[in-house]
Amino acid sequence: TIVSVILITFGSLTQLLTVFLTGINVNGAYYQCCGDSSDNFWFLNLSKQLIANIPPQEPGLTGVLVHNYHYLSNIVVAELVRIFHLPIVATQFQYSFILLTVFLGLTVFAYTRSLNIGKRFILLMLFFIYFGGDVIWLLITILHNGADPFSMSSLEDGSKFLVNIPGSFAVVIFFGALMLLIEWRK
Repeated sequence: TIVSVILITFGSLTQLLTVFLTGINVNGAYYQCCGDSSDNFWFLNLSKQLIANIPPQEPGLTGVLVHNYHYLSNIVVAELVRIFHLPIVATQFQYSFILLTVFLGLTVFAYTRSLNIGKRFILLMLFFIYFGGDVIWLLITILHNGADPFSMSSLEDGSKFLVNIPGSFAVVIFFGALMLLIEWRK
């Protein structure tokens, strides 16, 4: 399992390299390097709303409640800030990214281990969950003489996993639910 720990660590660091500077303070302003900056500000303001009340009000629209599923991922951030008095920007953009990428590896590890298939399958699954999407754009770049790999969506590029925060939470919850289902069926 030491190889699994190395894969989770290296995979987490690889994913964090692409987004970890999002939300840092540069000359009195917040730097937005990754993803859609308007989405990032919306999620940040939604987390601020959730600290005060649930259901939250639509950021920028007074008295309009958010009625969709998007704020479920922000509840985690809001509760961490509210309970532990953490800084909201760092929690939204750095701490939650660390938790998500590590939990991705841990839930995939738990899921594949519950299948009782073998250690090689666990290692392959961990490798592909962190790096499999990156191989696709590498192959496209090589086979198509320099195609623009950055034009592909986050579903095809594992390094952009953390750009879509609700999607990241959904993938982690999905693998956790699969593992619980398998364990319950046993």
